[in-house]
Amino acid sequence: MKKQISKFLVMVLAGLLLLLGLAACGSAEKAEAYLDQGIDLKDAGKYEEALEAYNKAIELDPKLADAWFFRGSLYDKLGDYGLAVADYSKAIALDPGDDINYYMRGCSYESMEMYEQALADYNKSIELNPTDGPSYEARGYIYELLGEDELAEADYAMADALE
Repeated sequence: MKKQISKFLVMVLAGLLLLLGLAACGSAEKAEAYLDQGIDLKDAGKYEEALEAYNKAIELDPKLADAWFFRGSLYDKLGDYGLAVADYSKAIALDPGDDINYYMRGCSYESMEMYEQALADYNKSIELNPTDGPSYEARGYIYELLGEDELAEADYAMADALE
């Protein structure tokens, strides 16, 4: 009798785990759908609706780095650079090897006139993707603002060479 109960419990637990796994897969797929919807809405200029879609994607799958990235880019577009930095930082925590997250966070820092932070992010972006011309151009601009004219010229030349 104990063996039958043990087998039954194992089967019930296995079934529950399977259901939880399927529910998680469904949530991830739904999150991707909301992310795609948010991108389309942002492209159509429907920013409030896009924000709702990104929020839903993040709610369904908080580990979806692209949802944090795209919501950050929406905040950037709306001029809310602090929220953009927070979302890009979360995207970086989830996917530290993606150079675009550093580049975009650098742009937000630049918009907030936080040049040292912007410079650090552009450096990291270039470290991860040394063939990304826009990162060199952005870093060159920061160097120019900081009075580092030779470094600025070198970065501008590199950006031109990579086009």
